[in-house]
Amino acid sequence: KLKETSIQKNQSLPCNSLYNKPMSGRCLCGSLQWTLPAQHAKVAQVLVCHCSRCRRISGSTQVPYAALSRKYLLQSLLEATSEQEENHHNNKKNNENLVMYNSTSVASRAFCKQCGTSMFMDYDEEHTLWVPIGTIDNFDHEKYLNKQRDSQIYLESKADYGEALGQLPFLNTFGTYRPDPVSHIENNISFDSLKRWDEVDNIADFVSMTEGDSESQTDATKYTSSDGKN
Repeated sequence: KLKETSIQKNQSLPCNSLYNKPMSGRCLCGSLQWTLPAQHAKVAQVLVCHCSRCRRISGSTQVPYAALSRKYLLQSLLEATSEQEENHHNNKKNNENLVMYNSTSVASRAFCKQCGTSMFMDYDEEHTLWVPIGTIDNFDHEKYLNKQRDSQIYLESKADYGEALGQLPFLNTFGTYRPDPVSHIENNISFDSLKRWDEVDNIADFVSMTEGDSESQTDATKYTSSDGKN
């Protein structure tokens, strides 16, 4: 369970009292990035959406969104993008990598043109943009979540397999991954006969190189099977 924060204990507490550090986010390739200074790093609400469109567009079972300042996020996003492109001697306009898709009559979605990362959802609200929490670098759930204010929405559209997927074991790095796993079906061989990912040089080297990398969230721990054998 989430620890109860002071804002959950006292709903009249000014939200400014909880925010004492900047918030930043970016797309996968880094073409789009933003930073909100501490005084503007305020989460107005968190909604975890299970609607079919969010599931389709993300390829996941749900998408958690944080409501952030439209004014300051767009200001930072476009300035940071312009600076990034200048550093790379790129003559593109500072918003060319930010593309919009009108997914419904009430909402549009912003993506990075280069890597496809979903940057925000826009309901054309005067003050608010909804940012996928997975794109935020330093989302502090103890500060930003409020169980009386936030919720999971579109329960009626929730994927019936989501909870079953959540029961699968959590493992380091590539876990039980076997490269090209469909080959065991098409070649009529056992799954266990396939090489493990740590026996394939380029994959093992990748994990080794990213050891301690907070972005990839990987380490060099090798997968160990349930019987304790490597």
